[in-house]
Amino acid sequence: MLPAVYPYAKAMPVLADPGYQGAGHGIVVPFKQPADGTMLSVDNRDRNALQRALRSLGERGFALLTERWTALQHTTLSP
Repeated sequence: MLPAVYPYAKAMPVLADPGYQGAGHGIVVPFKQPADGTMLSVDNRDRNALQRALRSLGERGFALLTERWTALQHTTLSP
């Protein structure tokens, strides 16, 4: 799926979840927690929080759209 968004990533960054670590240029993924148990720096934690906030808006919008689309499939205009 990600190779399909590479042309768009040049013009606008694509926000991805942590599973796409190392996805490529233009794909923005959050910083992972270090394996040695240390905490991320404040800047990295803030960046992750901002990215989560932006992604949640898109996820919520997509969920509302699919929910309403499913509801519209079951309606009819005939009396």
